[in-house]
Amino acid sequence: MGVTQSVIFLLSFQLLQVIKGSTVWLNENGYEDLVVAINPQVPEDANIILNTMVRKSNMIKNASNYLFEMTKHRFFFKSVKIIIPKTWKKTTNYSRIKTESYDQADVIIADYYMKHVDDPYTLLYEGCKMKGRYIHFTPNFLLNENLTNVYGEKGNTI
Repeated sequence: MGVTQSVIFLLSFQLLQVIKGSTVWLNENGYEDLVVAINPQVPEDANIILNTMVRKSNMIKNASNYLFEMTKHRFFFKSVKIIIPKTWKKTTNYSRIKTESYDQADVIIADYYMKHVDDPYTLLYEGCKMKGRYIHFTPNFLLNENLTNVYGEKGNTI
């Protein structure tokens, strides 16, 4: 494994460790109950959900495949839940959340925060190599295909 792959694997593995408040758990090598939450201030756009979870090139599926390959077929995402803001239109495709909440989400989709603009980042309280609070993506990062020129494939970024 090259240096770049080692670093990416290390970051991916560290980001997936169970963190305080997280509901993620490991079940037969599959991470279950990864929670992705959309900030209530994000304007409704079905493409955010489609690019994150549904489309063939969706970020979560690609991240799972990448994680599976980088860990020599040891780990993958088994189940992912997405929290839709209450302000968005209700559809029959959505079910009610049970114990998940925006405040405990593993991945946050929200407008940019200060210096980060559309840069994906992990909120860290304790510095590098320590568990992060959440991974942050902006709606623009998910919707703008031109950003793959800067950050690479979205699945590899997570």
